[in-house]
Amino acid sequence: MSALLLSHQHLPGVTMICIEGDVDATNHLQLQAYIEQVRQQPGDQIVFDLSETTFIDSRGLRVLLDTHTASVRHGGAVHLAAPAPVPARMLEVVGMARHLPVHAGVDEALRAALSAAAERPS
Repeated sequence: MSALLLSHQHLPGVTMICIEGDVDATNHLQLQAYIEQVRQQPGDQIVFDLSETTFIDSRGLRVLLDTHTASVRHGGAVHLAAPAPVPARMLEVVGMARHLPVHAGVDEALRAALSAAAERPS
């Protein structure tokens, strides 16, 4: 099991959160708390950079989905970016793309999120 390393970057109307390592039953609450701590506004667009995420279990997926639900309720959304192979397979198996956008790359996800943030009434 790898350690969970989290970092973030703020852009206008967008919070990008980079997740490095495994997200599982032992640390999903750490991810949830981090999201709540770094999110600027409830309706912000959230981009999760999953390029360095080596594993994500159902509890980690639930955190992502709950974040999306809360964001949508306030006019925002969650974008998943560049999932590594194992998390990408998990996202596919559970059908997450039916609920929130999964982008092939981080730049693509950021463009979509920034565009959505710019269209949101202030």
